[in-house]
Amino acid sequence: MSKHFNVNETAAGAGNSRAMEADTILKTRASSKSQMSKRNKSFSAIFIFVALLSIVTMSASAQKAKEQKFSGDVSSLKDQKEINVVIDFTGMTVNDQPEESHIEFFTKDKNMQEKERWITEWNVEMRNDCYKKIIEGFYKNKKMKKNNLQWSFGNFANAENTIYIKVINIDTGAFLLKNTRVKADISILKTGENTPFATMPCNIYGLQSSNVATPIGQIASTFKMLGFYICFQITKKMK
Repeated sequence: MSKHFNVNETAAGAGNSRAMEADTILKTRASSKSQMSKRNKSFSAIFIFVALLSIVTMSASAQKAKEQKFSGDVSSLKDQKEINVVIDFTGMTVNDQPEESHIEFFTKDKNMQEKERWITEWNVEMRNDCYKKIIEGFYKNKKMKKNNLQWSFGNFANAENTIYIKVINIDTGAFLLKNTRVKADISILKTGENTPFATMPCNIYGLQSSNVATPIGQIASTFKMLGFYICFQITKKMK
């Protein structure tokens, strides 16, 4: 027995089927959008949490940096006229690597004359410039005048007291990418003695400057900031 199909009914059925499929697709898309929205919200919440955690961590690190305590009593410096300043570079690292590795890296492809010039700039000129700049930094502290402190800083071997700066590490930085940084331990002691009566750790970043043409100049300018910071902390602790 043959079965006859009504063309109109078949078309209607097909239309209904397509309508149902379209409805299913729309519902699926809506469900997918809903799930994506939930995932995005979840990712947003995670991102916000991570961001807040980073802020808290950075704040904690900043607070920890602030808590690098200047310990000891520096009131005996108040009536001093001259204060001896010593910078000790021995055993320091450069970019957290041995200084010898830093020198080797920058001189390995140079001829003998260029190598000798570079080593002189690093071992002599850089150290001399850093000493000059740290002294300049000491005198930048306006609290000295405000507190009527008549200090002179420099190479005063006969001065009663010495500020001894032990350089731990120098980060040479990268122009416009990474600032120069100096990490040092500061000791204040009676000249000729080994036991300090005041100590302070320092971790100082330099500022990017278009006026500084060379890496050595950038390092020296960071020592100027180090000098300013040391003198500021001393006058701040003065009783």
